[in-house]
Amino acid sequence: MRPLLTALLIVFCATAGAAELGRVLEPVPDRSAGERETAMVAALEKVLVRLTGNAVPTRFDGVDGILRQPSRWARQYSYLESPADEADAEAPADSAPEEALTLVVDFDTGALTARLEALGAPVWSTQRPDVLLWAVLQRPAYGELLSARSEDVVARDLLAQADARGLPLVLPQMDSTDLAQVSPADIRGRFDRVISRASTRYEAPIRATAIIYTGEPVQVRWRLLDTDADDEAGEFSASSEQEAVSALVDALTGVMVSRYAVAGGVASARTVRIDGIGTLDAWQGVQRYLAALAGVRDVHMKAVDGKTVFFQMMFSGPAAQLEQLVSLNPRLQRCPDSAAAPVAQPQPAADAPAEAAVTPVMAFCWQGQP
Repeated sequence: MRPLLTALLIVFCATAGAAELGRVLEPVPDRSAGERETAMVAALEKVLVRLTGNAVPTRFDGVDGILRQPSRWARQYSYLESPADEADAEAPADSAPEEALTLVVDFDTGALTARLEALGAPVWSTQRPDVLLWAVLQRPAYGELLSARSEDVVARDLLAQADARGLPLVLPQMDSTDLAQVSPADIRGRFDRVISRASTRYEAPIRATAIIYTGEPVQVRWRLLDTDADDEAGEFSASSEQEAVSALVDALTGVMVSRYAVAGGVASARTVRIDGIGTLDAWQGVQRYLAALAGVRDVHMKAVDGKTVFFQMMFSGPAAQLEQLVSLNPRLQRCPDSAAAPVAQPQPAADAPAEAAVTPVMAFCWQGQP
């Protein structure tokens, strides 16, 4: 991969968020319309991988139709120029240097998400929690904790592969603060209290560990902390470090998709009650947040009672999954007494349909000021 393109991918990996899910860098040989169209198809397929969480999005009915019109889904595109690869370094000194081109495309993730939902394909919510990974690269003589600043090809591969899958992966800084708190032995020994203490500074909701044993074959053990689920830990062998990294990212992505991807289909009416919203800006922000969640349609304010706001929506997944998605916003958390106390419901309007009075209500509390 060209140096400039590699560097840009690393930057995008480090800063990836919802807005970056629709951005793809695709090498092109020239600026012709034909080459641009070919590159846009490849770029769009990468975005569909990120949005569905599935490595082969074309397995879902109708997705091929999306790929047949890549320009329809593009917000904008541009080109990046960089010096040609080292292979051209022996060109005559008086010859003009060739430029390597990269097409940068920004796709409309909102429109694509809506189309995927209409097709009944799963959609991984663009609201995604960071996954902090403490990864030990265990070589024969020593073990090293990979860092966000590492030049090791395994660390760079981890970030690039995570970006390709839409996984918001965070590697620790491994600066003096980290080095004083955690070591490779803590990861190998499963000293979870030590790892949790060191993780606090990163404020990542999901924390994972992995040990990559180099050799032939490469062996990997990984697990998510704070869970005992059998499908949130595993081990496998791979023929190369690159294959091992790819499989590790696939495994972590699979867990996140199982939690947060919402299958398209028939939607059910849901009511979300938010307590503690004291300003117009706050409830408008909450409404925008709810509307952006995967599987959510037709969000509108149902009623207001002081600082309590009721939102009505249609959601195509189970209630437990909606709770997980809403809780991804750190300012929206289940109220401490919501599990034990009955949830008060607003009185339906006189002309409201009969089912409106019995729609299940999910209660959350707004944390802090907007």
